[in-house]
Amino acid sequence: MKSGALKHPISGEEVIETASLIALMEEKQSHLIHSSVKAAVFSANLMTLQIL
Repeated sequence: MKSGALKHPISGEEVIETASLIALMEEKQSHLIHSSVKAAVFSANLMTLQIL
């Protein structure tokens, strides 16, 4: 074995935990993006009202 190889093999459970963490992070990220888009639309609407 090469010295750069992992000391212990990764278990299936660790893979599942990592995958579910990544999925959770992606879900939170898309929620944040959605919220910031809503905020941008809201502020654009406010600016439009101020111009009128």
